[in-house]
Amino acid sequence: MDLPKKNSKIAKELSHLIREGEPKKGYVKISLSDDFIKEIHLLNKFATTTSYAVIVNAAVISFWVIVLTSL
Repeated sequence: MDLPKKNSKIAKELSHLIREGEPKKGYVKISLSDDFIKEIHLLNKFATTTSYAVIVNAAVISFWVIVLTSL
């Protein structure tokens, strides 16, 4: 388990979820609900799917450019 530093971007964005007490000096614990984690998974799934679509399209276009220019 990674703990964000107290002044990190993540800690500032999720400051409303920080638990009381410091696990280590300069670090914070952030409580994440199951709903929040599911939302992150959905966002990552969309980004991954979109990335694969772009890569496949670029590969197909590159293939046809090479084929057509070699004729």
